[in-house]
Amino acid sequence: PIYDNPVIESRFSPGEIQQLSIDWSPEFAEGGDYAIRIEVEDGGTNGGNRQTAIFEFSVLLQPEILECWTYPNPFSQSTRFVTMMGGHEALFDYHIRIFTVSGRFVRELTAADLGPIEPGLHLTEFSWDGTDNFGDPLASGLYFYRIYADGKLVIPGDNSFFHRGTGKLVILR
Repeated sequence: PIYDNPVIESRFSPGEIQQLSIDWSPEFAEGGDYAIRIEVEDGGTNGGNRQTAIFEFSVLLQPEILECWTYPNPFSQSTRFVTMMGGHEALFDYHIRIFTVSGRFVRELTAADLGPIEPGLHLTEFSWDGTDNFGDPLASGLYFYRIYADGKLVIPGDNSFFHRGTGKLVILR
């Protein structure tokens, strides 16, 4: 749906702090990219000065992991996974696979371990202690991890600990 031409008029007296707040809660039937255009015009004696601002945003209706990192990183005792997820529903079908720098698989953490990922910024309740699938502590060093949701590799946005679908974490014993 297109939300077109809502007009909000407000009059201010000279000398007042000129501030206007608008609460708008549309229901989006489709995900995608949207923009809001706001135009303001000074109807007073300043010659009808008009200003326009455009705010672009995306609407995600399906769960989508946008960012992922571990905190703390580096760690010595344990770390937790932090995710930023868009959408309106929690994600229950996912797992995180951890590898050595040589590519050897050492640990898999599932939604059963970490709990569902909720929309928004989410910190797992579960703290990973840096052990492999057999419960043995991993050595100090650099490790990589990948996230899979619904059986597919997730490629969240790049940040200092995540690049091209692979995250990095450091264990310091």
